[in-house]
Amino acid sequence: AALAAAAVTVWRAGMPTASPRAVAHTSLDRDIVIRTLWGEAVKEPRAGQIAVVWVMRNRLDNPYGWGSLAEICAACGYTRRDGRRFKVCQFEPWLTRADELMALSRDHPDYVRLGEVVDAVLAGDEPDPTGGAWYFLNRRTVLKRRRKEGRQMPEWAQNCVDIGLHSFCKPEIENA
Repeated sequence: AALAAAAVTVWRAGMPTASPRAVAHTSLDRDIVIRTLWGEAVKEPRAGQIAVVWVMRNRLDNPYGWGSLAEICAACGYTRRDGRRFKVCQFEPWLTRADELMALSRDHPDYVRLGEVVDAVLAGDEPDPTGGAWYFLNRRTVLKRRRKEGRQMPEWAQNCVDIGLHSFCKPEIENA
């Protein structure tokens, strides 16, 4: 109950949080965040890229202890659906294109440009445009895939704000 109470935040979709603080991180964290951002949002406008990095920061700051930034980005596990076992990752490019992500050169112009976005967010120079989102998705892509499987949008995708091509969502956490 204490964790749930601590996690309750006023969700103001699209309202930036005030005066973000810098986040301590390692060079590995920075590298993995850049690669994850490249896989998720390289073609997004800067505002969308900032929002994706903020999801990572928000997960780092939540009371559930999701680990370091690198651990948050590369987290994968297994789930069961319809009697079958599926591998899932928190950030889909680590499931579908991990080799491509790791092959991205640190000298590549995209890596350098996205590094500037990551540095600004982690330094606290960019406010959170997501209002504290922990998740994001591309609604068109997810709806198309889920309709083929006869499924609806995930439950957590209800309380969202749209930025670029993605919807940024914060789950409802009841004060127990």
